[in-house]
Amino acid sequence: MKILQVCPRYSPYMGGVERVVKNVAEYLVKQNHQVTVYSTDPSKRLPEVRTVKGVNVRRYFALAPNENYHLPHPKMLMHLLGEQCDVTHIHSVHDLTALTAHMSHKLSANSALVISPYYHGKGHTRLTQVLWITYRSVVREILKDANAIIVNSKAEKDVIDRAFRPSCQTFVVYDGISLNEIKNAEPFTFNAENKILLYVGRLERYKNIHVAISSLKFLPENYQFYIIGSGPFKPFLQDLVGSNGLWKRVHFLGFQPDVDVYRWLKTADVFLLLSEVESFGMTCIESLAASTPVIANDDGLGLSETISLYPDQIMVHKIDEESESRLAKLIIEAAELKPVRADVSRFAWDKIARSICEVYLQVL
Repeated sequence: MKILQVCPRYSPYMGGVERVVKNVAEYLVKQNHQVTVYSTDPSKRLPEVRTVKGVNVRRYFALAPNENYHLPHPKMLMHLLGEQCDVTHIHSVHDLTALTAHMSHKLSANSALVISPYYHGKGHTRLTQVLWITYRSVVREILKDANAIIVNSKAEKDVIDRAFRPSCQTFVVYDGISLNEIKNAEPFTFNAENKILLYVGRLERYKNIHVAISSLKFLPENYQFYIIGSGPFKPFLQDLVGSNGLWKRVHFLGFQPDVDVYRWLKTADVFLLLSEVESFGMTCIESLAASTPVIANDDGLGLSETISLYPDQIMVHKIDEESESRLAKLIIEAAELKPVRADVSRFAWDKIARSICEVYLQVL
């Protein structure tokens, strides 16, 4: 098969969608399929055209206010129109790369169309909620033309069914993890008295990282919080750390390559994901693979589904006005659970990528 994947950003950018596209693309290449990835590079620092592990990667400059939405240069549309493939797979309807790829498909219509929406049901700020009133009709048109939709949780499927009532078949395929790499990762060396808290992901307000930072006021001095990732909410978080005198206890690590992320997952005593909404809590599964206990917010759409799969290994915390002090107590309890034991083999990338390949074959 000739497969075209279109996504907002591609590795070495970090994020859930980026990780899915990279691992599925590399698996498909190993199965002797031809894979091309179209993505954006707002930084202009990466090669425009490059082959990485057999995957043909094309990157285009994009406007990305607050590192979101990714309005690509018109060259992306021009080059997409010249692509000949069997399957076009669009990732993330929250970004304008999806609109560009859909326009190309409408004009050329020479391939089956598969969509992975990563749909959260709403915007995450007042402005984006207003914009979604208009953009939701665009998403409806994109999904209407799909030959198949792939969602990463039953919760996301329910939201899409209610909002759009798509006519094509929807397949639930969980995201994957690099199981062997996580299990074989070597933890960093810390004083045995230290307790390491960890967050990995984008720095957005709806992720509730500020709640985790504030909880440190109720924890002993030996509890340290390490934050991996970047995003528009970072300045607020830095101000919060400074105003509370927590600079010695909160550490912003920025972007980290996967090999180091896995080491941090092994190092941490507790992993925190308090997001208000996620299509699925994949970093929670990665943490369990590293034998690290997890605290998650079960109000987070797909996070509830993640918790239901591992109720004995993931502790539940709801965000409310008393959350900081109660969270601190929960963190102390969770830290005593390490190492946790959980069978997460079903999430190995080869199994997940094989399921996605089966969807491609079915729509063809």
